[in-house]
Amino acid sequence: MEIKPQIVSSTPLPCLLTARSNVGHVQQLYTGLLMLHRAGQITLSQEVMPAPATSNTVAQHLSTAHKDAIELQINSDIKLYYDVHDSWEINKQKLEECDCYFKRSYAPSLLGHLGPASSKVSALGLNYLVYPSGTDVFAVQRARLRDSGGARIRSSLRALNPLNIVPFTPRLPLMEHPPNYHLPNKVLFISQTYDPGANRNRTKEKRDEIEQLNQSRARIIRTLRKAIGEDFCGGLIRTEYSEEHFGDVLVPANFNTSKRGYLNLLKSFPICVTSTGLHGSSGWKLAEYVAFSKSILTEKLNYEVPGLFSADQNYLVYDDPISLLEGVRRLQADKKLRQGIMQNNFDYYHSHVRPDKLMLNTIRYALSRLSNNP
Repeated sequence: MEIKPQIVSSTPLPCLLTARSNVGHVQQLYTGLLMLHRAGQITLSQEVMPAPATSNTVAQHLSTAHKDAIELQINSDIKLYYDVHDSWEINKQKLEECDCYFKRSYAPSLLGHLGPASSKVSALGLNYLVYPSGTDVFAVQRARLRDSGGARIRSSLRALNPLNIVPFTPRLPLMEHPPNYHLPNKVLFISQTYDPGANRNRTKEKRDEIEQLNQSRARIIRTLRKAIGEDFCGGLIRTEYSEEHFGDVLVPANFNTSKRGYLNLLKSFPICVTSTGLHGSSGWKLAEYVAFSKSILTEKLNYEVPGLFSADQNYLVYDDPISLLEGVRRLQADKKLRQGIMQNNFDYYHSHVRPDKLMLNTIRYALSRLSNNP
């Protein structure tokens, strides 16, 4: 049964969404707004405006950051900006234009250069790919933002067809699950690699960062395969690059690593491992583990999220293969700890990660903050 979000006000809030892209990173935000609209918490309208091209002077890793964002106007005068790009950098122009700036990769210690305007920036929360149930007329309008004809057709099919067959669509009912305390204590880690040389415009620093990320993920797989054997399931997704450079840690050839296959597999594992993503981000995998009520092992989180989400309550932290293995064995042996983390993540998901709650929290925060600072 779907849980309705808490009412923001006695009458629906008029909200105007400015959609500038239809990329995966922003789908959670779109889904949350549609859920609030359907529940009568907001009255949503939408304008579709393709994002303008970025300047040639922008750093390569920020060249698509303008697409990983949406704008929301409340009551015709309160302007909110949502930035779900992987990196910590802030769009200074949008910061100047908005009343509140919600940042996925929120690192307050890195925002001092913004001066007093940094007070506008707040943590958005964990990000992942999720679509709403049923037909979405707003998504039909946004389909034209896709770059190619084929992508526009697929986006339209997702919007019009409530089924999940062609193309497979990770809709909300498929993207959440309560704790299952009866699963065998096995460990899951499936990840991908990135080709550091795929983009010639990348700086050496970014190429080195990507290479380090790839090597770290490979070490995780080698460590767990050697130490816990059949209790571990996973590997690196097969691509031309991973097969050339990491042939010893690939997923088995018969693995279904499509989104559908991965989600089916995820349900069977109580203990799940994740690593830092691009630009030090907390990747989609972490949010998915929370949504599926898993006990989690993760590298130290570089960015803050709203609410109570902390080490030993929602996840265990590792910083090398030894501490990773210690954490795995601790979760396997300590039933109370493992189940407590699973329950905490179930609770956190329903208060801070589920799309409608994530968006509702930001709207409530903005209204409260601006009412106290007229």
